[in-house]
Amino acid sequence: MGQFFSDKTEEAIELLFKHYEQDKMKRASELLTEAAKEGDADAYYFLSRCFLGQQYIWKYSGFEDDEKKSTELLKKSIEMGSACGVLGGMRTTGMSNATVHRIMTFDTIKEAFDIVLQKAEAGHPFCQYMIGNTYYWDDIYEIEHFTPEQYDKIKPEYMKKAEDWFLKAVHQGYAFFSKNLLLMYQDGEEGFAPNAKKYAELLKYCANTGHPGFEAEYADYLYDNNQYEESLRYFESSVNKGNLDAWADIGYMYDNGQGTKKDATYAVSCYLKGAEVGRLLAQTQLGLSYYYGVGTEVDYGRAYYWLDMAASRDDKHAFPVLGMCYLKGLGVEQDHVAARLLFEECEDKPTALTGLGLIYVDGLGVPEDINKGIDYLKRAEKLGSEDAPMHIARFKKGLLGKWKRR
Repeated sequence: MGQFFSDKTEEAIELLFKHYEQDKMKRASELLTEAAKEGDADAYYFLSRCFLGQQYIWKYSGFEDDEKKSTELLKKSIEMGSACGVLGGMRTTGMSNATVHRIMTFDTIKEAFDIVLQKAEAGHPFCQYMIGNTYYWDDIYEIEHFTPEQYDKIKPEYMKKAEDWFLKAVHQGYAFFSKNLLLMYQDGEEGFAPNAKKYAELLKYCANTGHPGFEAEYADYLYDNNQYEESLRYFESSVNKGNLDAWADIGYMYDNGQGTKKDATYAVSCYLKGAEVGRLLAQTQLGLSYYYGVGTEVDYGRAYYWLDMAASRDDKHAFPVLGMCYLKGLGVEQDHVAARLLFEECEDKPTALTGLGLIYVDGLGVPEDINKGIDYLKRAEKLGSEDAPMHIARFKKGLLGKWKRR
């Protein structure tokens, strides 16, 4: 029997939260399934977490998101007397606190809290993380039956307790349990000031555990601080461990020659890998690459496909060139109204301003208004548009200050 949970459940917890490899995730699932069949209430709880997505489990663990299945497993764990299930149920989508109270075997939530706290104090990393979360998410407010006035006074003290418990868990090598603490250091909380130095130190520590998710997050941090070579090294390590999202970042760095020699062709191959797994940056950049023929041949059909996909997810960076596709009928049927609506969503972009200028000077889907169109083109020119001056040159200013065609 394990020190804190059954042998199978303890092994599964380590595999799920200390590692990232899909074969280990699969083994964890097998162990928890076996333990659950043997009547292990906690196994049901940990199995339920596997189907709740990347806030609860590593994104590339191989588990499908299935909230209904997760809720059924969680409910079973609570009904069978899992203290972790009870605390987890307070913080899980699909399970209300009223339901937790109704189906749990404990007289109070405090009884479940005390069991988990005892395991945390004895050194179990997941329980340390769970106790930290009760403070971080203010669940302790309900557990201890504080009045609002009481809790306002002790909130700073409890945020410090959250920090302490999170650190205990993370420093046992469980980088996955650092997420909320990183947010505390980055953004602060009521009664807890942000701390950029601690944020950077913790993020680096987590990255150096070898977890690909935190390698990529640390690579982002390095990139933002212009440490491009080191950033690229972490991104490449991350992607080599199965974090397919990082292909987009690698592509962007090769596209721009940051931390490496510029290689637009390789960048396109990276963007494609990132786009296929849904990374928004990759979808937009791939569309732009096909539109402008950078690193690949011009292909307006593919440009439209990826830019439209990115725009449907509200990436404003895709709007200007997607608008040009509609304006000129490139890769899609010409639609001046669709083009104008896209351009109007991003009037701070020179391509969008150029597009609006053309729409008004030529009366494309709107009444012709040369003066308004020229205003847009001049704004585009100021922002660096190379095409705007050529279009302005088609017109001349009359004696009364109005623009007309040459």
